Amino acid sequence: MGSSRDAGTDGMRYWGEAEKLVLAFDVGNSASSVALTHLTWSCAPLSTPSSLRTVLTFPFSSPPLTPIPSRTPSMMAYDRDDKPRMYGAEVLTAEGKERIKEEGWVVVKRWKEQMRPVEPPSIANTAAEAKKKLLRKAKPTPVSSPSPYAARLAPAPVSMGTSTTSLASMKGSTWSLSSEGLLDAVDARADYDWVDLTNTPSNGSGSSSTKAVVPVEKKRKVVKVHSGPRLRDIFAAWLKHLTACARAWFGERTPNGEATFLRLWSTCVFVIAIPADWTTAETDMIRESMEDAGLLPERFAVGRLIFVKEPASIAHFARRHTKDPEKTWLQEGGSFVLCDAAEEGVSIIGYTVASNYPRLRLRAYEPVSRLPAGTAAITSAFRTFLENRLARTKFKSASIASHLVEEFRTKVLPVFAGVSVAPDAEYKLRVQKDGPEMDYKLEKGIDSGARIRDGWMTLTAQDVEDVFKPAADDIIVRLSSVLSRGGAKHILLSGGFGESAYLVHRLRETFRPPHASLVIPSLPAHSAVCEGVLRFYLSETLQPRGTRFALGVMTAVDWATSWEKGMASREVSVGSGGQKYVLGKFSEVVAKDSLLDSSMRWTKTFNVKYSLKSDEPPILAETLWLFDPDAALEGDDGWIIAPDGRPRPGYRIAGRVVAELDSLVLSLLERRTATEIYVHLEVQLVVYVGANSLEARFEWEDEGRPAVGSAIKLSHESF
Repeated sequence: MGSSRDAGTDGMRYWGEAEKLVLAFDVGNSASSVALTHLTWSCAPLSTPSSLRTVLTFPFSSPPLTPIPSRTPSMMAYDRDDKPRMYGAEVLTAEGKERIKEEGWVVVKRWKEQMRPVEPPSIANTAAEAKKKLLRKAKPTPVSSPSPYAARLAPAPVSMGTSTTSLASMKGSTWSLSSEGLLDAVDARADYDWVDLTNTPSNGSGSSSTKAVVPVEKKRKVVKVHSGPRLRDIFAAWLKHLTACARAWFGERTPNGEATFLRLWSTCVFVIAIPADWTTAETDMIRESMEDAGLLPERFAVGRLIFVKEPASIAHFARRHTKDPEKTWLQEGGSFVLCDAAEEGVSIIGYTVASNYPRLRLRAYEPVSRLPAGTAAITSAFRTFLENRLARTKFKSASIASHLVEEFRTKVLPVFAGVSVAPDAEYKLRVQKDGPEMDYKLEKGIDSGARIRDGWMTLTAQDVEDVFKPAADDIIVRLSSVLSRGGAKHILLSGGFGESAYLVHRLRETFRPPHASLVIPSLPAHSAVCEGVLRFYLSETLQPRGTRFALGVMTAVDWATSWEKGMASREVSVGSGGQKYVLGKFSEVVAKDSLLDSSMRWTKTFNVKYSLKSDEPPILAETLWLFDPDAALEGDDGWIIAPDGRPRPGYRIAGRVVAELDSLVLSLLERRTATEIYVHLEVQLVVYVGANSLEARFEWEDEGRPAVGSAIKLSHESF
């Protein structure tokens, strides 16, 4: 379970005959990212940093709009015909905002939040309760115990009974009931009783993908209300946009990238990160969106669209990028708690490590629970703080409050570590944006109660602590509960809010070894899900490759001891001592089921006697034979050629290796005596893993220097 095991896992190679392009999507509520990998024969993508590539350039990206280049804002502008007109950061530009206002377009964002699974009817809110909730600000209640909504998983097919064994380990299926396996969009599942989001009108929770239906009383004039695009269409447009961004970036940053992307497009694999509590209702809608966008054809093959649960992908990311070389938090049989502190909220789930080698296997012992305690909650709490502080002052203004919130997000939120760390710290926020539109009266204004002077508001460490503390307290209470239920000793912290110095300080202060320790990836959290998705997919799909057949050459054996009927039809040679040899026996070079390895070499030595009086040039040629034991006849005793002169069943020609040995003969001529009429040549036949396939060639030493002959590539059908 140490670093050597991890190295072995990360060293897995791709042995597919065809190249493959894999795109991974992380569509978040606030921002999205894309990663990709180009798989070629014998590449080791998990151990090669340059193989897993995150798209770093999106249209209209700039530090003020997109401070993290690998993330693009999850938002689009739609016209009144429900056609997407702007994507991502373009919506935030001054020109984009102006045109949206002039054209009356609709800005769509945070649509992923509308994909929450529908609760069972027994616990669903009544229509009246749902209507009331729509009239007030949404404020989810922290989950203190497993809720039916959080724990809901796909029902098992009838054939499985009550078993919860992961279907990912079953032949012909990759659907997992435990939420820790790869979920294939094409799977022979039973007819599940799910709500179809694509045909369900809005139920008040926003989980509808159809246009809203306005109930109308009879004999009244119907007023057509623009309800905006369907959720299914939004996902289709956004995924298509992300794919176009990936194509452009890959084409610009990779030699022949555009041609490679187009060449591999028809077999491209898509891997999409999804929340831990999504069901087939949600994944089916994403599948339909992919088809609507033209990214996948209808009835596409198994393995083209894969879903990976976000918490599991974060664990795979952290497995690679944590400073703990022994990975003690991933010891088999142990447990840990994942705290994904994202901007919109915090997800907490408890995992047991079922296996660590050769593949990481996790099983949730505690279903995911969500807390409204992320960056958005902190920002909301600060807004409330401002409302109270600015009330009854001349600084009470929506524009001032919005600017102060933005100042707080950029200047305070990332660096604040707590009162106990810096009790005398003060934070100054600009009341308004610098520029020609500044209100100079505000610049000179003073309000002691609001602590505003000369255009700056001052916050004490205690002020900020009061804003942060409730969210951190909620997280700590929930973590304590989940840790105790599973006997977990480690907390894996991820997410944008997980990088908060205050949250990290509070967790380290509360949870200390040996009771619990904090595990934080060494790379920024914004790439955790997207890279983790690729790592999870590759760790599950990359398989060791063994040779299906044996490879060898035809050799000569002693006539006297190997005689059999029909021997006279075979090629016979006479040795220097008059001993007869007959050609035709199979001599193995590469055994069947030999594992392919880029460092592995299979060799056979040839000792050749070349006559200096020969008129033939010194050329060594040898035929490589394929031997399939399952197709061979019993009792063939290794003879390749039957008495009738034809190859026996189970033997086929794999290729012919040729080498010109003129230079070797010339180097030996200088060292021979005058009476010698022969030179002895020692040459090795070598089979090795080449750039695109197994390759074979002759190798020898020429005056102490290595020399090689021309290599042949073996077809993938021959091994």
